[in-house]
Amino acid sequence: MGETWFFHVENGQPAGARLATGSDDSARPGELIATLDHSGMTMLSVTNGTPNWYDYTAFIVTKPGHKGNRTSVCTLMGGGRVAFESWPESFPAIRLTDFREVPAGQMRCR
Repeated sequence: MGETWFFHVENGQPAGARLATGSDDSARPGELIATLDHSGMTMLSVTNGTPNWYDYTAFIVTKPGHKGNRTSVCTLMGGGRVAFESWPESFPAIRLTDFREVPAGQMRCR
């Protein structure tokens, strides 16, 4: 299916990232969970385990060493909510960066 990563946000960047494994498959308090699934298309789900709402930037990565092409994403709501993004094509990875806190209720897609 896909990979699941756990991380927290530090100075606007993902930090402490770790790949989910059979022995480590649950988030710690304050972490975000990102899963990229490939099944003909690509779907990203992000669970925000913090109380903060975040805008962030995402880049579609198509090959090793590629920094990626920016893609649109929507605000991550806080409080354990899950956000979904999808693209019609399959690609191997996505890079998430530049997390910025926004006021709760300020949802936008860009």
